[in-house]
Amino acid sequence: QPGGIGIVTPYAAQVRLLRRMIRQRGIPQGVDQLTGRSGVEVSSVDGYQGREKEVMIVSTVRSNDAGNMVGSVCDTRYS
Repeated sequence: QPGGIGIVTPYAAQVRLLRRMIRQRGIPQGVDQLTGRSGVEVSSVDGYQGREKEVMIVSTVRSNDAGNMVGSVCDTRYS
């Protein structure tokens, strides 16, 4: 069931991108106002604080549009 799936990412821009991609594919998101059914939830790490889903997908980024490594992934301690 889509309501049991959560996607978490540390980057706000990636949250927006993933939500847009899911919406374009017609996959339910959030809570349907008419039926009350839950869809796939995409949020930041802070948005999931203290919550859980049956399936959690962690989405990370290795580079920006220019191909440069960004954030903590450019720190060799995290590789």
